[in-house]
Amino acid sequence: MLRLSAQHLHELAQYAGDHGVRVVTENWFALLDRPAEVLHLLEALDGEVGLLLDFGNWTGERKYADLAQIARLAESTHAKANYDADGNLQTADYAHCLKICADAGFQGPHSLIFDSAGDEWTEIAKLRDFVLAAL
Repeated sequence: MLRLSAQHLHELAQYAGDHGVRVVTENWFALLDRPAEVLHLLEALDGEVGLLLDFGNWTGERKYADLAQIARLAESTHAKANYDADGNLQTADYAHCLKICADAGFQGPHSLIFDSAGDEWTEIAKLRDFVLAAL
């Protein structure tokens, strides 16, 4: 599957490049669920495709270690926050993900992602303030 993905991403990157568009891929669940797969795919594409580091796609005990292994390659992020059952931002998790990016020298844009209960614009403003304070 990785070989086939690399082939199609290569074709897409060539087409997009001809139109002034940069293609990026995420650390996605099934296909790119470990750093080794992400690194393999990006190496096979030799810089033709970038990495969008998604904070919310990996979970569990290895989340932070795995994100740290690929963060140096990120061109942008989906700075997706996690919330507890009461709708409160899990600040320790969010801060840890932002620190991983900072430690890796990340200088790209953080796209703030909110997909929980509550007013979207109010919550996005809270995320913005949290990220700015963390930077």
